[in-house]
Amino acid sequence: MSEDRQVLVQFKDVCKTFNEGKTVVMDHFSFDFLKGETHVICGRSGAGKSTLIRCINYLEQIDSGEINMDGIVLDKKTAIDIRKRVAMVFQNFNLFPNMTALQNVSFGPIESLHVNCTQ
Repeated sequence: MSEDRQVLVQFKDVCKTFNEGKTVVMDHFSFDFLKGETHVICGRSGAGKSTLIRCINYLEQIDSGEINMDGIVLDKKTAIDIRKRVAMVFQNFNLFPNMTALQNVSFGPIESLHVNCTQ
């Protein structure tokens, strides 16, 4: 793989269920999110969009498979470091109305990690 096709987030054969396995949200899901690409995750209500995002930040644990973030396997030990590098905003989340979408998303890292706006 060339440098410009760097995998940032990788789902490998990920399975996630709820209700003791009765509700399947991800069924052997595999996908590479590449550096420099923009992706849209869309679907009907209950399709698993938010669950997919929550799994990246280890807010939901997967049943099987593997999630890698920039080559680091996501697990209980690596979750905190990964959370420092990932921002997410969910639908119906209380945003600051006086800020743009970018300002809302970047507010956490700027305030909690003392990162300046240019980073």
